[in-house]
Amino acid sequence: MYASASTAGVTSWYYTITLTEQAGVAATLTRFSFAGTDESSRLSSFFSNGTAIPAHGTLATSLVSSGITTPANLALAFGGTDVNGNSWSQQITVPFIGPVLQPEIVLSGVPATVQQNPSADPSVNGSNA
Repeated sequence: MYASASTAGVTSWYYTITLTEQAGVAATLTRFSFAGTDESSRLSSFFSNGTAIPAHGTLATSLVSSGITTPANLALAFGGTDVNGNSWSQQITVPFIGPVLQPEIVLSGVPATVQQNPSADPSVNGSNA
């Protein structure tokens, strides 16, 4: 995933996490870790609409990360239990890539006002002297 443009020297990554239940059994998300750091205690701040995943449904959130030294492949791990009490877990590795350099060109000139088709001969400019 590519970083967004740096603002005030801070590079950020904006992304959406979507968990999809595929077995037809409702489940609950109880564990989440980012790059090896357990973030389970913060689940309610990440998933403000709760952590229940309906059977064949989804649970999604939008997150922002910063302070990542790139390039990096970071693991996002999820886990929980289904309504039958069975544990489940899933892990993905996400490549975090630094900001893409944007080409930039700055033009300046003197004088700042430019005349279209200037000529010393007034008849060329359409003037009658």
